Amino acid sequence: MTLEELVWHMRERRRMYVSDDRFVTMVAFIDGVNCAGPPGRRLLDGFEEWLAGGPSPLAWSAQILQALGMTAMHSLTPDQEQAACAEALNLVERFAQTKANRG
Repeated sequence: MTLEELVWHMRERRRMYVSDDRFVTMVAFIDGVNCAGPPGRRLLDGFEEWLAGGPSPLAWSAQILQALGMTAMHSLTPDQEQAACAEALNLVERFAQTKANRG
């Protein structure tokens, strides 16, 4: 599965893969798909650094929440859940496009 496919499935068919629409659930699924790839060629290799503009101690999911002004992944309102999921998928898609343009 490519990053573009992963984003499409999470946007169009999320409930085929996860049980709810919470940000934490989507993050867990995306991290699981990422970890299934071979070391050194995982889908999200470099994503955290790309988001931060360099090395960061924060996981990609925490970076997204922080950028949105949200703090706790497990206490988001339904509107925050939706916004965080949408932003995460937008950023993953942009990262995929950046990787594709680099060749």
